[in-house]
Amino acid sequence: MAAETLGQAGVAVLVVDANPKPGRKFLVAGRSGLNLTHSEPIKRFASRYGENCLRFTQYLEAFSPTGLRAWADGLGAETFIGTSGRVFPRMFKGANLLAAWQDRLKSLNVRLRGRLRLRDIAPGPVLTCQDADGDQVFEPKAVILALGGASWPETGSDGQWTQVLAARGVPLTPWQPANVALNVAWPESVLPFAGEPLKTIALSAGDGQWLRGELVVSTTGVEGGGVYSVSRSLRDGLARDGVAHLHLDLKPDLPLQTLRDRAADLSTTDFARRLRLSPLAEALLAAYAGADRIAALKDLVLPITGTRPLAEAISSAGGIPFAACDEGLQLLQIPGVWVCGEMLDWEAPTGGYLLQGCASTAVWAAQAILKSFGLPATTPALHSPQPLPGISR
Repeated sequence: MAAETLGQAGVAVLVVDANPKPGRKFLVAGRSGLNLTHSEPIKRFASRYGENCLRFTQYLEAFSPTGLRAWADGLGAETFIGTSGRVFPRMFKGANLLAAWQDRLKSLNVRLRGRLRLRDIAPGPVLTCQDADGDQVFEPKAVILALGGASWPETGSDGQWTQVLAARGVPLTPWQPANVALNVAWPESVLPFAGEPLKTIALSAGDGQWLRGELVVSTTGVEGGGVYSVSRSLRDGLARDGVAHLHLDLKPDLPLQTLRDRAADLSTTDFARRLRLSPLAEALLAAYAGADRIAALKDLVLPITGTRPLAEAISSAGGIPFAACDEGLQLLQIPGVWVCGEMLDWEAPTGGYLLQGCASTAVWAAQAILKSFGLPATTPALHSPQPLPGISR
């Protein structure tokens, strides 16, 4: 995305990738339907980035969800808004969109080189990359690093670049799993339900805030979109207190008194049938409800024993703190080097916020480079490429 922004301005761009071909993590994101962004208004959208809300308001104004939709539509994806407000391509899978994107980059004279891994980066900037033939040295006018976080290491996003930047004095925040499944020590009675979902429920980390969603029981605990939405609070609670509890409202549309009225004088079998409880919900109630099964329908508490490993997380927190960058996301320790995407220490829930955050920070960093050379800021796909003087390499 950064390369396209610069290419639109007529700047010569070389994209270097450690993998043979670029976009492997993009393909993973599109494996089960490519959720590009969300249709929420900017203010609500920016709130999804937590303490970085104001910062991301700026990034989203530079390249908005509407802009990302227009970009994808321009590649032939024909996006649509789903019932949840999420945005998907109607025509393309991830691989199709990536292929069309690479064709567009080629039309902008953006060059791609694979099998080159970053080994060092020095002021100048001077990059030393390694391939099968040894070290290759590059001395561009400016660099954008988009090396990813530390989840999905099989895609090449292994976070090992932290060693390179740490050696140059760049401060770093330790990696943590984000949007991650949670461990629960299930009793034997629940294990047969592994793989089954609980739908139309609400979830809470015990802070009084309930979010609609769903979860899936696994052999090790719980996963799914609803779980990911509260995983940060539970992860932080585990780190702070050593314990955490996931609260479930199995009947979010019915008040407690209504449930009590409906369940009065019912046998256990009639209770489940009258309240339309799934076998999984019955098993969870039997294991965790205690004496008051009706109250547990509105607040069933599952003890969380930990999170799944970082390599299994949807995304990661940690990396480069924003304080290590200037306003344009240029590294203070290595002038001439900008950073974007999951390298930076931010997190957001699933639902289109992750890809949008990566795209918007990439455009923001690329525009900062253009401004530093006195060139007009462009936006991907929204301007015709016009060669401009000023940068030859």
